[in-house]
Amino acid sequence: RRQKYEAAAADRADPWFAPPDDPTGLDARAAADALAGLPAETREIVVAHLWGGLTFEQIAQAVGSSAATCYRRYAAGLATLRQQLGAECSATPR
Repeated sequence: RRQKYEAAAADRADPWFAPPDDPTGLDARAAADALAGLPAETREIVVAHLWGGLTFEQIAQAVGSSAATCYRRYAAGLATLRQQLGAECSATPR
């Protein structure tokens, strides 16, 4: 299932990370390092929501927490990633 998802994600027209020569993109290695630097619980929630497509209710059941707590950790994790990567984002967390 994971291989199918990763293959589909690789074929997307709007990649998560731009090629290294694109100055407007996000450096994949820097993003991975910043993600690895998050606390384990926060990292799990960010990955589950962004790449796993899980709702905060589903994540809350999986980690044994409330949906509100999961959302707060997600928002804090994104804020930390934006700060570390110097990335601006006009969109609010979903």
